[in-house]
Amino acid sequence: MYTWNQYKSLNENRNLNENVVQKKYQIYLGKLELEEFIRNPIGGSSLPYLLQEDAFYLLQEDGSKIYL
Repeated sequence: MYTWNQYKSLNENRNLNENVVQKKYQIYLGKLELEEFIRNPIGGSSLPYLLQEDAFYLLQEDGSKIYL
C-alpha cells in the first residue's frame, strides 16, 4: 500500500493536477479495501454467488431464486 506522499510521487502522477491525483488515490484506497473484504469478508465466510439463469431470476448458491 502506498502512502499519500508515495502515491503522488509515482511517475504516472507527477504531471497531473493534485485534485486529480487525490481522486485517483481515493479510488486506489477503495480498491484495496474491496480486495481485503473479498479475501476476508465479515463473519469469516466466503461471499455467496449469484448466477443469472435467465432473464427472470437469479439462482443463489443455496439454490433459491431471486425473481426480477
